[in-house]
Amino acid sequence: MSDIFEEIFNNLVLNKKPENNNFLIILAGLPYSGKSTFAEKLSNHNFVHFWTTKIKKQYQLNDSEVLKLSEKIIEKLLEKNYNIVFDFLNHKNEQRKSIYSIAEKMNKRYFIVYLNTPKNIILERQAKVIENIGRSSISLKIIREIESEFEVPTGSNVVEIVNNFDFEKFISSLKN
Repeated sequence: MSDIFEEIFNNLVLNKKPENNNFLIILAGLPYSGKSTFAEKLSNHNFVHFWTTKIKKQYQLNDSEVLKLSEKIIEKLLEKNYNIVFDFLNHKNEQRKSIYSIAEKMNKRYFIVYLNTPKNIILERQAKVIENIGRSSISLKIIREIESEFEVPTGSNVVEIVNNFDFEKFISSLKN
């Protein structure tokens, strides 16, 4: 697993620069809510896009393995002063806490960005999905299961995003 760790870490930081006041963003939302699209936009602003689905597929890991690996890599990324966007379903408070507690332990800032996408948009996106690495078709049954289990993030570190918002304004508010 240490070889995988180093390979993933090195691929993640490629073309990224450490920053003195770095922080972690944990994305939360239903499948097709726009988490990966949002993370890709952040990656254009010097954020390491930790895309768990892509890593799971690429290295044939299960959820438990990828989360354990994620915790170790996120700790190293924060230690090395990289901004991170953690792109995973993160539908349970306990799961999010396992990630943000790393930042807390290291006295690093973190935010949970909750993409509260309307159900009709999620269903439209689900109908149009095209298989590729990192994106796969998720059945309506599974979407409904996740929706019924979803624990809406709360607290002062939570930013809720509903549909149209000013991305550049969001970025500048984070960097201040």
